[in-house]
Amino acid sequence: MLREGAYVFTTVPPAKGVSGRAEAGRASGLEAAAGFPILVGGEIAGVLEFFLTDPSRPDEETLQTMTQIGTQLGRVVERTRARDELLAGRQLAAAQAEAASRLAAIVRSSQDAIIAKDLRGVVTSWNAGAERIYGYQESEMVGRPLQEIFPPERRDEEPKILAEIMAGRPVENLETERVTKGGRTIQVSVSVSPVYGPSGEVVGAATINRDISDRKRAEAEVRESEAFKGAILSSIAEGVIVTDAQGRIVLINPGMERLGGWSFAEVQGQLLTEVYRALDQRGEPVTAEHPRIAELFEEHDGTFTSRGFAISLLTASGDRVPVSWTLAPIKDGSDEIKGQVAVLRDVSKEREVDQLKSSLVSTVSHELRTPLTMIQGFSELMLARDMDRDKELQALGQIHSAAERLARLIDDLLSVSRIESGSIRMELESADLAVLLDQVVAAFGAAGRHVQVHAEPGLPAVWVDPDKTIQILTNLISNAIKYSPEGAPVHVDVRRDAGEVSVAVTDRGIGLTEEELDKLFQKFFRADSTDVRKTPGTGLGLFITKNLVDLHGGRIWVTSEPGEGSTFTFTLPTVAEGHDAELEVTAG
Repeated sequence: MLREGAYVFTTVPPAKGVSGRAEAGRASGLEAAAGFPILVGGEIAGVLEFFLTDPSRPDEETLQTMTQIGTQLGRVVERTRARDELLAGRQLAAAQAEAASRLAAIVRSSQDAIIAKDLRGVVTSWNAGAERIYGYQESEMVGRPLQEIFPPERRDEEPKILAEIMAGRPVENLETERVTKGGRTIQVSVSVSPVYGPSGEVVGAATINRDISDRKRAEAEVRESEAFKGAILSSIAEGVIVTDAQGRIVLINPGMERLGGWSFAEVQGQLLTEVYRALDQRGEPVTAEHPRIAELFEEHDGTFTSRGFAISLLTASGDRVPVSWTLAPIKDGSDEIKGQVAVLRDVSKEREVDQLKSSLVSTVSHELRTPLTMIQGFSELMLARDMDRDKELQALGQIHSAAERLARLIDDLLSVSRIESGSIRMELESADLAVLLDQVVAAFGAAGRHVQVHAEPGLPAVWVDPDKTIQILTNLISNAIKYSPEGAPVHVDVRRDAGEVSVAVTDRGIGLTEEELDKLFQKFFRADSTDVRKTPGTGLGLFITKNLVDLHGGRIWVTSEPGEGSTFTFTLPTVAEGHDAELEVTAG
C-alpha cells in the first residue's frame, strides 16, 4: 500500500517465531503500528512510523491527518532538495566562472602566443602574447587564416597539423619558423591540441607558439664555439689526450692520432696507460708509479705545477718516437681533480737539429783547423829560419791556398745564413750561359783540371743572377772533380729544353746509393764512405746549390749508380720565361 501512497496499519504478531523490530516492539508492550509515506516528486522518500500500545485501529480522521503530515514532510524535503540543488548549481557556476576567469587571466598574461582556430585554420582568438611575438593586434588576426604568418616554404605544415587535430591527435613541440608583421622570420616551438564540443566531437584547435629564436641563437653560438674549440684542437700539431679521473681516455685530437697511430674510436674509454706505452730515457717503462709522474703533479701553495719530460712513445706500428710529455690536472670549481690533459710534442726534428748543430761544430772545427794549421805551420817555418826564394814561394802558396779554403768556408756559412733568413739578394738579368760556363771552366783549367763541355748551338739568353749562376756551376764541377779518379774528365752538357736551359754535370766517380740520394741536398750531409771522408768538405755545397737553383725558379736532380758515377742536372729559365715568372711573383 505504501507504494501506492496510502497508509498502512497493522497489529504486532505474537512473540513466538517473531524476530527483529516486531520482537523488540512486542517486548516493549507495543501492540500495533501505522506507517505513512513521505512522498518527494511522486516517489516514496521515507516512512513516518507510529507504534501503539492499543491494538485497536485508530479512527479514519486520525489516519488521514497523519497521512497529510507525511505529505507535508515530503514537500518540505522536496523544497529543501530544490534549494540545495539550486545552491549547488550556483556554486558550480561560480566555480566554473572563477576557473574561466583564471584561465582567461593566464591566457592574457602568458608570454607565449595562445591562439584558437577553427577546423578551417581561421583564427578565433589571439592573446596578448601573440600580439607581442607577431606584432599583429587581435582585431587584425581574428577571422583570418593562421597560415598567413607561415613562411611560403612552411605553408604545407598547416594541412598536416589540421589533419592530426581532426583525428584527435595533438601536435607537440614542432620547431619551425613563422613570420612577424614586420616581415622578420623567427624560430618558434608550436604545440597544437584539439578542442572538443559538448558531444565530444573536435570543433577547433588551441595553439601555443613559443618564440625560441634566442634559444636557437644560443645553441648556434654554442655549436660555433664548440666547433671553434674543435678546430683549435684539430689544428694543434702536438698530440693532445684528455682523460677522466679514472685515467680513461675521453678525447684525443688528430695530432695524437697521427703521432700514436690509433684513431679516437679505437682508444675511447680505454685506460691511457693500456693504450699508450712509453719508455723513459733509461729505457724503463713509464707507469702511474713512475717517480717523474708524481713530480708532474707537485703541489705548491695549493696550486699544481705542470712540467714535461722526455720519453719515447711506442706507436701502433711499433716505432719509437721521441716526445716531450706534459701533464696537467683538470679541476672543477671546487678544486676537485676531474681528469688530466696530456700534451705530447714530437721532438724528432729537434733531435735532428741538435745533431746538425753537433755536426756543424765538428765539421766547421775540422775545416777551420786544417787550413789554420797549414797557415800557422808555414808562417812559423818562414819566421824561424832563412829560406831561399823557391821555398818561400812554396810556403806562401800553401798559406794562400789555406786562406782561400778558409774564405770559401766562411762564404758558404754566410750563404747558408742568408738562405735560411731569407735575406739573400738576387740581381737577375739577361745573360749568356755559355759565357758564364767558359769563365768557370777556364778557372778550373788554370788549376790543371780538365772539363769537357758540349753546348747546343744557338742557346737562348737566360734570366739569372750571373754571380749566383757561377757559384752553382763552380760547386757542381768542383764536386765532380773531387769525387772522380785522378785525371778523369768531367763532362758538362748544355741544351735548350722547353722555355728553359738545362745543364748536366757528369763524373765517373764513386757514385751514390739510393738512400744517399734521398739526403743529398740536406745541410751538412756527406755520404758515409771512406773515399768521401778522405775528401775535405762541409756538406754545405749541394745545400747551397739547390737553394740557389730554386731561387732562380729552376729545378735540380741527380741520377747515380754506386761505382758508376753521377750526373747532376739543373735548369734555368730563359729570358722570356724569367720575365714572366718575375711578373707573376710581383703580382702575387
